[in-house]
Amino acid sequence: MGTRAIRLVIDDGLARLTMCQPERGNPIDEAFAAEFRHAAECCYRNPDVRAVLLDAEGRYFSVGGDLKLLARDRNALPPSVTRMLKDLCYGIELFARGDAPVVASVHATTAGGTVGLVSGCDLVYAAPDATFASAFSTIGLCPDSGASFFLTRRVGARLAKEFFLLGEVWDAETARANGLVNRVVPAAELASTAEAVAKRLATGPTLGYGETRRLIDGSMHNSLTEQLAAEAAAIGRLITTEDAWDGITALVEKRRPRFGGR
Repeated sequence: MGTRAIRLVIDDGLARLTMCQPERGNPIDEAFAAEFRHAAECCYRNPDVRAVLLDAEGRYFSVGGDLKLLARDRNALPPSVTRMLKDLCYGIELFARGDAPVVASVHATTAGGTVGLVSGCDLVYAAPDATFASAFSTIGLCPDSGASFFLTRRVGARLAKEFFLLGEVWDAETARANGLVNRVVPAAELASTAEAVAKRLATGPTLGYGETRRLIDGSMHNSLTEQLAAEAAAIGRLITTEDAWDGITALVEKRRPRFGGR
């Protein structure tokens, strides 16, 4: 997939989504949003994609929205931002709706909308010098890109409000302590660690992962009765899959399961 802002490479079940405009700080603009949507559609529609790894090139993970571009024409701002968010939000929904788990590898500063992209990932690994900047309130805006949804679910409403309202910047350890980051990994080991986890997920029971992701997300608003029913329905669907059968028989036969994502 030849792109200007994002490079998507799918290999052996793993889709690697790399932000590749390091000279610009990997900003979010209309081109990025359109390519992000296209990448999400490719991953969502391809049954061979069983895990996704989000990373970036350059000095920054992402500076967030391209403010220099936005500042050029005030009258063009509303339609431009509307188009951008339409594509970006659709892509975010597809990644959240799919079965494939999403892993983020954050090596440096991420700001604004990309905090939403990162917090929407299932697992987040960060280098010790990574930082997470709210940025929105400093320019008179509110969270977008799913930030208010995903970050609140990861860290809770109290910390999310502090982060967004006060325009906070969290270092990697603070982000880990607050729940945004799963693990802080030495910089030299970050890429290999995140890739190893993503590859492990890419060989796992993809349909089971998808049901698990949706059950956890649904638990945020379901009653106990609704959640129990959702679990029972999900087990009912999974018990007919090839992966479940191989997992069950592998345990009985004392061998490793051979999951195929089916």
